[in-house]
Amino acid sequence: MDTLPDMDKQPPPPPKRQRRPQAERTAETRAKLIEAAIACIHRTGYGETTITTVAQEAGLSRGAMTHQFPAKTDLMIAVLRAVYEQDSEHYDRSVAAMSPIEWLRSLPTTMWEVISRPSAIAVMEIMLAARSDPELAARLREAQQKIDVEAHQWVLERIQAAGMQDRPDGEAVHRLFVAAVMVQSRTGGKLTEVLERLSETIRESSALRGEVRSLSAQGRLTGTILTVLPVFIALAMMYTNPTYIGLLFSDPRGNHLVWAAAACLVAGHFVIRRIVDIKAPQ
Repeated sequence: MDTLPDMDKQPPPPPKRQRRPQAERTAETRAKLIEAAIACIHRTGYGETTITTVAQEAGLSRGAMTHQFPAKTDLMIAVLRAVYEQDSEHYDRSVAAMSPIEWLRSLPTTMWEVISRPSAIAVMEIMLAARSDPELAARLREAQQKIDVEAHQWVLERIQAAGMQDRPDGEAVHRLFVAAVMVQSRTGGKLTEVLERLSETIRESSALRGEVRSLSAQGRLTGTILTVLPVFIALAMMYTNPTYIGLLFSDPRGNHLVWAAAACLVAGHFVIRRIVDIKAPQ
C-alpha cells in the first residue's frame, strides 16, 4: 500500500550567505569609485566631474562616496595612485615578455600604449587642473614626487639588467622623456620627431656640461697650486735655512702668524673652488 508523503516535513533552510569582510567590501567600493572617476574625467573632463556624477557613475549613494573620499581632492589623489599601480603592472608584464635590451628598445612603444589609455588621459586632466587648484597642486606634488622616485628606481634596475650604467642626470632625463611622451599623446603628431628633438637636446646638454668642465678645469688647477705652493715653499726654506723660518715656530707671535696663514690658505682654497664650481644645466 502506497503511503502519502509526510506533509508536515519542512524543507531544509537555505544556507546562510557568508558576509564578506569589511576590508574587502571597502576595497571593492573604492575600486568602483576610482574606475567611475576615470570614466567621468575621460568623458567630460575634470571640471564637469563632481562627487555626485562619480557616485551616479559607480551606482552608489553620495553618502557611500563621501564616506570613502570626503573631498574631490582625495578621490583625485587615489586615482593618481591607482593608475600608477595599473601602469606598473603593465610594465611588469612587458618586462617578463622580452629580454632587457629588447624591452629598452620597445620602451617608447610601451609608454605610448600606457599613456594612450583613458586612465592616463584622466591623470593628465588632473595635472592640468592642479594649475588653478592650490590644494590639489600641493597634494599632487607630494604624491608625484614619491611616484617619480619609485619609477626612476625601477627604470634604473631595468637599465642595470641590460648591462648599462645610468647617466649622472638620469633622473632628469627620465622626467623629460616621460613629459615629452605625455605631451605628445595629448597634442598628437609624430612621436619619432619628438624623441629625435629630445635626444638632440640631451646631446647638447651633455656637450655643454663637458665644455663647462673643461673651462673650469684651469681654475680648479690654479686653486690647488695656490693652496699647495706656500706649504712647499715653507718646507723648502726649513730644509735650506732652518734658522730663518724657525722664528715662526719659536716665537708666540710667529705661531699666531702661522695659524693665520693656514686659515687664509684653507679659506682661499674653498673660495676659489666655489668660484670655478659652475653648475651645468641638467
